[in-house]
Amino acid sequence: MENVDMNLKENYIGLVSMRLRDAMRDRNLKQRDVLARAQQFERPLRQSALSKLMSGKLSNIPVLELATVCELLNLDMNEVLSTNPKTKVTMTETDPYSASRESMELIRDPKDWKIQPYLGSYYTWFFSTKDSETHLLKGRLIFEASADKKRTLASFSFKTGKTDGTGREIVKEYQGELMLSPAQYAAYCILQNDQIGEISFLTFKYNSILYEKLKHSVGMVLTSSAGLNRMPTAHRMLISAEDVSDERMEVLKGQLYMNEPDIMISEKAMERFWTYWEAHGLSPAFAEYFRPESGNSQLLGVAPTPYYCFNESMIRYAILDEQDKLDGLHLLRQFSVSPRNHKLGSSEELLSMSLELDEERKKGTIG
Repeated sequence: MENVDMNLKENYIGLVSMRLRDAMRDRNLKQRDVLARAQQFERPLRQSALSKLMSGKLSNIPVLELATVCELLNLDMNEVLSTNPKTKVTMTETDPYSASRESMELIRDPKDWKIQPYLGSYYTWFFSTKDSETHLLKGRLIFEASADKKRTLASFSFKTGKTDGTGREIVKEYQGELMLSPAQYAAYCILQNDQIGEISFLTFKYNSILYEKLKHSVGMVLTSSAGLNRMPTAHRMLISAEDVSDERMEVLKGQLYMNEPDIMISEKAMERFWTYWEAHGLSPAFAEYFRPESGNSQLLGVAPTPYYCFNESMIRYAILDEQDKLDGLHLLRQFSVSPRNHKLGSSEELLSMSLELDEERKKGTIG
């Protein structure tokens, strides 16, 4: 008889958990979203308690946690707790928590829980915007509260690698503000240098971070290029709470190019790739998997594909009607492999994975 009662109890608890999971699925929410709501609206809910409640692996249903989740999901607790398996949990068409005005506004307040994980000092790396320079520049980015604690200030500085007339190293410094937009899943940073009349914009993906600090991200910067012929320029920037060695950045910096899914590389560059790989003692597993036994530079499974490369100047200086040349350039660019825009995606994930693995190796948790 006792076993029968235990089975009924387990089935009932499982039914309650299933109703909560179904409600979250219909709202297109994950556990982290529910926790974020609880923290935002100051409701008592721990991650461990929510996980157990969702799993159904409980000896008893915690009433306070259940009531909190029902409130955050806008559910009728009586329906959720019904012993009748046929009871349907009604779902309102609107979700008052997701539609709250606060979630649609830009967040500037450094005391806000959403922005606090972003406060601190970060290392940055990015390519020089001058075409003749191919090296990485390293900088420092700081997010901190303003004196009145109402705004999140941003300061950014980096060494240009050049010296002024007195032989002092030139350091460019910017001041600005950080703002978060949960509605757009974006962090916006405006940086200004009054001495040289420059304003730059940095944006990177905003993720709701609970109980931790931002470790690293990849941002897109809109600025003016260096050199005499200044032009509006977009480039990528790696942001990391931990320093990364110059040797490691030599491997990671490929993800700071304005990449696209198709990687076009010449045969000579492929040879240089293998030479670099071997010279720096990187794992032979990649070569064993992709390199043919013949040892040539081609990757296994990749068929050689011809590409035509047009230099714009070749067409612009042709002895043709100006309109014909412009039409030709427009159509060539339209049918080229060049992307119409540059978006961050897998590069951020790959860099994050690499940096997390580096951290684990330092801790000795992996070989």
